[in-house]
Amino acid sequence: MRLKFGVLIASAMLAFQAKSQIIITGVMVDPSGADAGYEYVQLMATKDIDFSQTPFAMVRCMNTTSFGPIGAEGWATGGERTFKFNLTKGKVSKGAFFYVGGEKKRIAGYWQGIQSSDISEKAELVENRANWIRTLKYKGEPDGIVVGDGFGEKTNGLIPNGKSHPVGIAVFAGTDVNANTVPVDVIFIATANPISNTARIASYNPAQGVGYLVPDNDMYSTKKSKFFADATNTSAFLYPNATGVGLALDLGAFLMLGGVYNVAKQKWDKPRSTNYVQLCNDKVADVSSITKLKLADIEKAAGVTVLK
Repeated sequence: MRLKFGVLIASAMLAFQAKSQIIITGVMVDPSGADAGYEYVQLMATKDIDFSQTPFAMVRCMNTTSFGPIGAEGWATGGERTFKFNLTKGKVSKGAFFYVGGEKKRIAGYWQGIQSSDISEKAELVENRANWIRTLKYKGEPDGIVVGDGFGEKTNGLIPNGKSHPVGIAVFAGTDVNANTVPVDVIFIATANPISNTARIASYNPAQGVGYLVPDNDMYSTKKSKFFADATNTSAFLYPNATGVGLALDLGAFLMLGGVYNVAKQKWDKPRSTNYVQLCNDKVADVSSITKLKLADIEKAAGVTVLK
């Protein structure tokens, strides 16, 4: 199958500091077919990690005006708004990719009833065996039941496709995430960069001075504010179908974040930029081509993050 690569450079106007043992390197933002179970986040370790000895957590936040103003708990709000994965088992080597997300462990969802390539730990092709640190089933439970690790209720999708309100992904050292816990790495995805005023209102509560804490990294700076959507912290990576990108929805779009992270200096020598890898193609007659996708398509393609 022919892969389509669309490139959009994210402006790097802030200090590129990100002292983190884990960095976010990609997101399956729009699997082909129904999204639930097929969405995942790709991450990279900047040192060897045994999660049983050094646990972490990953939290996804989702923002819409229907939720009302963000409360004082921020990333730990729970309910429909924030969803947590605890990373407490498994190992990853320095410079290696690993994955957190839905339970399906397929590279790009499914297409016309055919499942895309298996990238589970037991995939038939050895080169397609990804390192999955944590997966959860986040659809199908009764309303009000917590299905995340500690907080987060059921959802039809971790990453709403192309919504105007930002979706955030944060990594935390340890599994105790509360109102005062600062993540070690954070990204946000939206339909505009910088985010719109409407998106700012949904993500930050200026009346109470509360919202989503951010670290100093290649996207955000705490010099003027410690919160996303306040002061100059309004940068976001764009959805594949955003204006200026223009990819179609439902075609297995992987948001690859490529940059150069300097481990010794603990900073980004080259800030992350977006490379959109469209894994499915509705013009290809052979629908079985979705079964021939490779893990290398998102781990070894041009534009992946590398360590220095």
